Amino acid sequence: MSYYDPLETRDPDEREDDLMDKLARQVAHAKETTSHYFHTLAGINPFEVVTREALARLPLTRKRDLIELQKKSPPFGGLNSLPRHNARRVFASPGPIYEMQGKELDPWRMARVLYAAGFRNGDLIHNCFSYHFTPGAFIFEGGARKLGCSVFPGGTGQTEQQVQAIADLRPEGYVGTPSFLRIIVEKAEELGADVSSLRKASVSGEALPGVTRDWLRERGITVRQCYATADIGAIAYETDAEEGLVVEEGLLVEIVRPGTGDPVAPGEVGEVVVTTFNPDYPLIRFATGDLSALMPGRSPCGRSNIRLRGWMGRADQTTKVKGMFVHPEQLADLARRHPEIHRMRLVVDNPGGQDRMVLHCEIEAGSEALDKAVVASLREVTKLRGEVAFCAPGGLLNDGEGGAGSGVDGSVLWRLRPFLPALLVLFALPVVARAAELLPSAQLLRSQPERLAPGRCVIYGEGGAGLAVAEYFVRGRVVAARLEERRLAACPEAAGQSVEQSSREEFNRLLLARPCVSSERYARDVQLAIVRLRVDQWETPYARRAANAGRLYRGMFIDRQLKEGMEIELEADLLGACEE
Repeated sequence: MSYYDPLETRDPDEREDDLMDKLARQVAHAKETTSHYFHTLAGINPFEVVTREALARLPLTRKRDLIELQKKSPPFGGLNSLPRHNARRVFASPGPIYEMQGKELDPWRMARVLYAAGFRNGDLIHNCFSYHFTPGAFIFEGGARKLGCSVFPGGTGQTEQQVQAIADLRPEGYVGTPSFLRIIVEKAEELGADVSSLRKASVSGEALPGVTRDWLRERGITVRQCYATADIGAIAYETDAEEGLVVEEGLLVEIVRPGTGDPVAPGEVGEVVVTTFNPDYPLIRFATGDLSALMPGRSPCGRSNIRLRGWMGRADQTTKVKGMFVHPEQLADLARRHPEIHRMRLVVDNPGGQDRMVLHCEIEAGSEALDKAVVASLREVTKLRGEVAFCAPGGLLNDGEGGAGSGVDGSVLWRLRPFLPALLVLFALPVVARAAELLPSAQLLRSQPERLAPGRCVIYGEGGAGLAVAEYFVRGRVVAARLEERRLAACPEAAGQSVEQSSREEFNRLLLARPCVSSERYARDVQLAIVRLRVDQWETPYARRAANAGRLYRGMFIDRQLKEGMEIELEADLLGACEE
């Protein structure tokens, strides 16, 4: 196994001591050099902030507050220690939110991420992040140049030209969104162009669905995911193990209870909060708005830093479309422009692998002129193309999916929480495919993560009508819970047979395929929550008809002998809480 530097495999206690030493210095530096932290950390002795407990007592700087902070103290909200005229570059993300690149070539620490994705000194990288306004392309380019790679600034769009450049220049790898990489490869296949030089990719900006990863792997391209933001740069990255996202060495990451700054217990879902050690743009307890959880143990790749499970929701009402954030404030602006709109909901889905944004509006009466005007306003305020759909007053249900925020002039802004909204300020925290159908188990994990927290006692039971026994069960403790993307395919069948007539092998095949659909025409991508539990008690009575009754049979779980301490996995909504 090859590593970028020895920091990746150092003893965790050594890493923690180093982080705490850097923390005190950074707090002192931020207080001394930035107006924001001079005021917000007033009364704090920096050199007492040498533990995570002390860090947890400091206030959060929230992502959603940056727009207002920058309005009050332009251009960077008083968060910069480096004067604007000394910055290497200045960027603008949707909002607008302004960011700066300091004096360093790679202040975003992307070289380590690219190394983990397989890039090496001398490689040519085809960079398909945007070079316009936002820092995405420069974040990856800075890491590539530090690593010793050359960069082709492909940018976005112009698919045929991208194919031509790859065919001519023969780059070793790609950085950009996974969906655009697939579009490029599909176009190359259509044109008969040779893009086989592409062997590796580091992707962000959106989710990497399993079907896309597999499709690209079949064509010889190994893809690794990255979690980064425009403000922070790289936060965590995928390794060869493909088990979670390893936190970057130059950061201090906390998981806190949303709405508070209080750290959650290990393994619990909470908001990702990051402290950076960038001297030019120090961020202390920067709340990203992303929900995730820490994974137990060390990565099989050998890296010893903590790992994030991946995206598990949003702690605010910001969403992402085509790699760009859409903020509630932008929709408030749109509402002010069109007072005839009573309420609105922004719905983001991903049909055919392409983000689609539809603004649903309650109005008294629609018209073609109003439709065109709202579409134009939507594009102007978000810098994105979108559609508009009108409905009568009361047509948008208050269903609690996205929560409500106060609008302007009495309007209420609604957003249907997309199945995988973009969750990064710049890039998406990758786990599961955006717009995959959200199954009840996934809803449970998102809405009530405490029910599935490690250590909780859960029980799975079978029994009732049609069974020979009243009840049989397996009981255990939650080890971990995760969101999983799965292709919902047609259920296996035993032609002409009822369930009771099926063999155990046939029935087990059906159990392992669930959830499934009755026909391939209904196949679709889904998100579900899988819970791993450690078995401590069970009851599976012997009964002839129980052979095909369910997952439990004769002291077994789908043909595995039940033993105390063994671990099994079930969908979250199959489990109930124990009576303790």
